[in-house]
Amino acid sequence: MWEVSRKLRERLIKAFLDIIILAHLNGSPMSGYDIINVINKKFGILLSPGSIYSMLYALERKNLIAGTLSEKRRTYTLTDEGKERMKKILGNAQEIAEYLVFILTKSHEKTDIRSKPNDKSWQ
Repeated sequence: MWEVSRKLRERLIKAFLDIIILAHLNGSPMSGYDIINVINKKFGILLSPGSIYSMLYALERKNLIAGTLSEKRRTYTLTDEGKERMKKILGNAQEIAEYLVFILTKSHEKTDIRSKPNDKSWQ
């Protein structure tokens, strides 16, 4: 499926879990159980319910998603603020990808620590 090691895939999924959840809720409401299953099927990683529900709770506190009880389970949808956040993320997808490539390929190069950092020093 993926050439990347399972441990690295799991680290990446956990690091971007908030964005992954927001992206999946961008289409339709989902329960925490649904999110666990989608991540497992798409990425081959089975995250614990604790990981998913704690992130859902954090996103809800930030007003990016809203949870409602329906048919004995809690489903989550994006709020207007969550939709705006997803627009910004998607609008910056290329820059995010370039930054990841930089981290993996150039971040090991020697840096003059005396120079002032700038916003795009990685380019």
